[in-house]
Amino acid sequence: MKRILTFSLVIILFGCSNYTTVTDSHTSAEIKTIKAEENMIIYKHNSDNMDRGNHNYYGGLVIDIDFYNLKEVQRGDVIYYEQPESYNKFMNQDNSPTNEFSISRIIGLPNEQIEIKSSQIFIDGKKLDTFYGKEHWKGVNLDGYKKALKEGNDAEHIVQFIDSMVNRNVEKLSVPKGYVYILGDTWGRSIDSISIGAIPIENIKGKVLGYSH
Repeated sequence: MKRILTFSLVIILFGCSNYTTVTDSHTSAEIKTIKAEENMIIYKHNSDNMDRGNHNYYGGLVIDIDFYNLKEVQRGDVIYYEQPESYNKFMNQDNSPTNEFSISRIIGLPNEQIEIKSSQIFIDGKKLDTFYGKEHWKGVNLDGYKKALKEGNDAEHIVQFIDSMVNRNVEKLSVPKGYVYILGDTWGRSIDSISIGAIPIENIKGKVLGYSH
């Protein structure tokens, strides 16, 4: 049975700012290339839901299917999971098991409150200050598009991205016990907890360790 890590929140005060932040010191944006060992599988991922601008997570990925037998789920983990029943409802399919798998990143843990304001994630009212803490489109976030606009790039897609991200809001919700809140790194190309809600931890079938060697 999978165990749950109560992740310690690292709180940083910002001078006269009125808010605190949650950080993630154990997750790196770098993706390793490794050789699959016993009890690992190679998963051929062909979606761009995790693309951060460099075709990230495309192709053969090494999945440790026993990882969570001994370790707890943590924020920032990229997981391999079976689509829950809520995926069927979102896709207007029947409620039979999907038998479909995907990958995504854990954002919220059980009993935490998740909120999104103008494409920025908040955990229990604290800003998630990590490389995956705000929406982007294949590597460029809201600040990047605002900078491009300020520098004179008023192309239609720039204006559209800014408008979309400014208005990307998700009302505060509580992650139930035994569930996690997941997001693809490129939200606009991902079917994740924004669409299907938190997923059961029992649906997690392994952790993505990196690209196949």
